[in-house]
Formats: sequence, C-alpha cells, structure tokens
Amino acid sequence: HNYLNGILARLELRVTGADEALMLDSDGHVAEGATSNIFFADEVFLTNSTWEVRPVATVDGIAVDGDGEAVAGPLTTLISRL
Repeated sequence: HNYLNGILARLELRVTGADEALMLDSDGHVAEGATSNIFFADEVFLTNSTWEVRPVATVDGIAVDGDGEAVAGPLTTLISRL
C-alpha cells in the first residue's frame, strides 16, 4: 500500500480547517478520502475505523444538504446504528 498521497493531502488540511481531504482519480472524479471512504446516495457520508460513520456538510465550501450543517440523514443514521 502507498499512503503517500493521503499523507500529503492531510498535510494540506492544516491550512484549510477541513476535517478530511477528498482525493480525485486521474479523470478528476472523487475516488476516496485521504483517510476514509466516501459514499454518495441522497446523502454524503464518510467511513473509517476511527470515525465509523460521519455525515458530510460541505465539499470545497459548497453545502451538500443546502444549509451546510453536518446532520445525519436517514441512511447515514441507519448505517451508523448497524
């Protein structure tokens, strides 16, 4: 495994105040988080072994759910409980 890209992405977060960096593939599409997996349905959430399930409020300053609040939707809540 090569974690260098994730490490470099996490270093960039120090000046942004963001919780996680999203990594893009060679075509510019979101592929994964620097230390997490990202899931899109009607909701957006991240998973990893430390956070477990975490809702996403904004991406590059753009609100995912319209108001910029990191509120878990029904799918995120269900997965978190399971």
